[in-house]
Amino acid sequence: MGQDALTSLTLRYDAEEDRLALRLVLGGEPPRHLLACLTRRVTQQLRAQLQTLAEQSAQAPERLPPSSRSQVQAHYHQAVAAQVPTAAGPPIHRHGEAPTPLVTAAQCGRVRGQGSWVIRLDLRQAEPLTITLTNSTLHATIALINRQVAAAGWDLPAMAIQQDTHAAPGALLLRELH
Repeated sequence: MGQDALTSLTLRYDAEEDRLALRLVLGGEPPRHLLACLTRRVTQQLRAQLQTLAEQSAQAPERLPPSSRSQVQAHYHQAVAAQVPTAAGPPIHRHGEAPTPLVTAAQCGRVRGQGSWVIRLDLRQAEPLTITLTNSTLHATIALINRQVAAAGWDLPAMAIQQDTHAAPGALLLRELH
């Protein structure tokens, strides 16, 4: 399957299956509508990779101390994720349709020279799915996944970019940058 830009993502926790159900709309003519499910294990692996992408996208200066770098990355993530409008989507499960493919593995990376990001989802009994994300859709996707992980009550470790950015004043960053 080809690589398409993500234009819409709906993500809901399915308590009956203990999985995150995704509905993706990918750009192209015509747009493709796809369903997939993430288990807790695959979600944890995906979040670890998304953390790396989020850190790379923030481009925090290497000279900053690690705690300040983390703070810059968290602020950047929150600011960029907030730029993407979110709304409640339609229900994910439609009865009487084929079973929703299960995501068995995920790989994430950067598209060099294009400023975009890519997620490849390996699906059980289906072709792999490769999704292209802009910087803003990357951060919005991360925020949406984190909200649903919290709603699921999975007790997965928080991502570094989820730190409380209200705890330390911005003056601390300015002092360390000079």
